[in-house]
Amino acid sequence: MKPRFCCRRYRESGQLAIFAGRLMTATGITSRIIDFANLLVGRLQAGLSHVNIVTSMLFAGISGSAVADTASVGSVLIPAMEEEGYDSGYASAITCSSAIIGPIIPPSIIMIIFAITISEVGVSELFIAGVVPGILFGLGLMVATYIVGWRTDWESFPDVEEKERPSRHEALSITKDAGLALVMPVIIVGGILSGVFTATEAGAVAVSYTLLVGVLVYREMDIQSFVEASYKTVTMSGVTLFIIGAARPITYVMAIKAVPDAVGTFLFSVTQSPVLLIILIVGVLAVLAMFIESIANILLWAPIFTPLIIEAGADPLHFAIVMIMTLAIGMITPPLGVTLFVAAPIADTNIENITKNLGWFFILEALILFSIILIPDIALWLPRTLGYT
Repeated sequence: MKPRFCCRRYRESGQLAIFAGRLMTATGITSRIIDFANLLVGRLQAGLSHVNIVTSMLFAGISGSAVADTASVGSVLIPAMEEEGYDSGYASAITCSSAIIGPIIPPSIIMIIFAITISEVGVSELFIAGVVPGILFGLGLMVATYIVGWRTDWESFPDVEEKERPSRHEALSITKDAGLALVMPVIIVGGILSGVFTATEAGAVAVSYTLLVGVLVYREMDIQSFVEASYKTVTMSGVTLFIIGAARPITYVMAIKAVPDAVGTFLFSVTQSPVLLIILIVGVLAVLAMFIESIANILLWAPIFTPLIIEAGADPLHFAIVMIMTLAIGMITPPLGVTLFVAAPIADTNIENITKNLGWFFILEALILFSIILIPDIALWLPRTLGYT
């Protein structure tokens, strides 16, 4: 019964996160966060690419869901990038690649499910441990953007010219206008860590806060935009749940046939070196993530792999972060890659066009993942410093 309960709570949190994201777009909160990100990095070469990445990092502290981030950020920035002259496939690829920061930077729905499934790891330490890897993912994507520009002599980017620096008054105005939106992650993460509300309740808090700020402060949402946001939430949730449901039979068959136990026993017989064992597990998870959605992978494999990691002498918190990052990267790998299916209709393009633009983003994120495998302190430094471990 426990896996079903966890899944149900995950679905509720996920759909509320998508609804909050859509409402943020309808109420003007999204545009204000984008304006703030544009203030920070918009003057860099390929400015809108960097704005996309930084916006996703800010959104990660609100939704905890890659699907919600893709839908909310993508609905604004993909059309904006296309209007500037970016290829639809590239605009979608950078949106999907940056959206997977959502499950890594707190509050992450996947982290909460992992902590519920594995008692050795607490949700608070997972949240803190995800901060540095999430930031590194964002910085890595910025590096990947420069690599793409360098390899194409910047022909892939229409906005490489230097933009005019905003005045101090404009900068203060943009920051002040985005203030209520930027405080939202503090409220949500703080509420979960302090125990004021649960993860599912956090989704409801995000929706309520968005409505409160959007209607009473920004005053940009009417009944029509609310209905439209609700409709888009329902359709987006339906598409996502259909994809997840279609992949579900594989999970049941593997569980019935005791595949996880057999794989775990085999891997442990191959090596008991903590680093090599984690690398082998990451290889298995990378393949599984192409066909099985992330929450099912956690419920199915975390109880098998975590005891092996502990027996090999590795830190379960380190493994938890590595597993979550691997499954997050799986959200941009076809054929399942749920973020690709969310971005494609927004950009009016196909999955193949998005996939062929993912190369360098995928490589940089994979390199960061392997860096954290080889150097656990990258992820463990902050929770240790703050006294969580």
